[in-house]
Amino acid sequence: MKRTLAAASAALLMASAAALPSPAAASTQAGVHVVLLVPNNAGVLKVFVDAARTGAPSCATETTTWVVDVNSQAGQTIAAGLYLALASGKTVDIAGIDLCNISAGVESIGYIAVHA
Repeated sequence: MKRTLAAASAALLMASAAALPSPAAASTQAGVHVVLLVPNNAGVLKVFVDAARTGAPSCATETTTWVVDVNSQAGQTIAAGLYLALASGKTVDIAGIDLCNISAGVESIGYIAVHA
């Protein structure tokens, strides 16, 4: 009985996780350096990296620039990682959300990974 309950729980957990939407990632960049961060008084952080990306959404005309809304806690978390990467010279992976909804011509960041 215990084994059956554990198996049923595991199956339910896996089915629930599969049903969750994954973050959209229109374009990605791996192993790039953040070269400049430009915050403004509206809570927008422009992020400039050292390499152009391919596969950006049609709205993204700037291929070395990303943007983050730092008015949200999620945006502040992403910004903290970006400042860390800039200050330490670490490389980052960046994934976009397929939208240029914060700044015209610039894709919004969905998530980042800072390399050790």
